[in-house]
Amino acid sequence: VWASRWAKENQLNSAKAIEDNETYEIHRQEWYQRKNQAVKVLIELPYAMLYFYRPNDADKLYLELCDDHQEMMKDDYYWDKWDFFYQNRKLVNKCRDCVYCETKDYYSLYYLEIKSDKFPDFSFSYHTPYTIGRKFLPHPETLPAVEHVEQDGIFRFGRRLLEQEKVIHTQEDVLLKFEAALAEARKFV
Repeated sequence: VWASRWAKENQLNSAKAIEDNETYEIHRQEWYQRKNQAVKVLIELPYAMLYFYRPNDADKLYLELCDDHQEMMKDDYYWDKWDFFYQNRKLVNKCRDCVYCETKDYYSLYYLEIKSDKFPDFSFSYHTPYTIGRKFLPHPETLPAVEHVEQDGIFRFGRRLLEQEKVIHTQEDVLLKFEAALAEARKFV
């Protein structure tokens, strides 16, 4: 969890930094690599179950209309560029200056859950974006599907660190504990 939070913290710091942007970016990449390393070990544990979450609108869509089609959209009073696109898909796809891209399952997630009958009140879950996990996790169609409702609050995934957490869980401390926990987990694989 703390590795994930430090990755997010460095990502956000990199985006707003005037100086040391590269340092934050390097730290972000290192933390995300550690997260992936942990997932690779955790999925091998006997208490691990891997699922796949595919939301209703799982694909990322990008559309940029050329100047001519932008004018056509305005002249014909379309609600927005997507309304124009869906009514004129063939026209836009044939145009060399319009850009339309679909990234399949961009918003889908691998969902790793660690739990045991020995500890029924304890479970740990972890999300990995499909675009990252597809490089080292099984194909989604081979996994059971899971339904999800995003939660707000302190345990929401993908959030940055709170100020007091940065003091209590420094990067150096988290790294030491992360490496120790990873070594311990490898004993069960």
